[in-house]
Amino acid sequence: MTIYHITSPFVLFKGSKEDLAHSKDINKENFDDTLPIVYGTTGVWKCLAPIKRLDVFKNIKLDNKNLFSMLKEKPLLNTKRFRE
Repeated sequence: MTIYHITSPFVLFKGSKEDLAHSKDINKENFDDTLPIVYGTTGVWKCLAPIKRLDVFKNIKLDNKNLFSMLKEKPLLNTKRFRE
């Protein structure tokens, strides 16, 4: 049996960085502006938000009840934070 993965499509996040940061209990300045915030999928859509510093991850507290309402392009998904 062979399993093939599709090339992951990416969709640019067009919402408010400030609202997205607030939903994670961080400041929008914590996002790395050298990389875009995007939606990506290999089966389940995720919002991929680049974070500048690793120590910010310790402070993230998700507010899921408000998060999904601000993700206009893909409202039903998981969120992932990453640092390059």
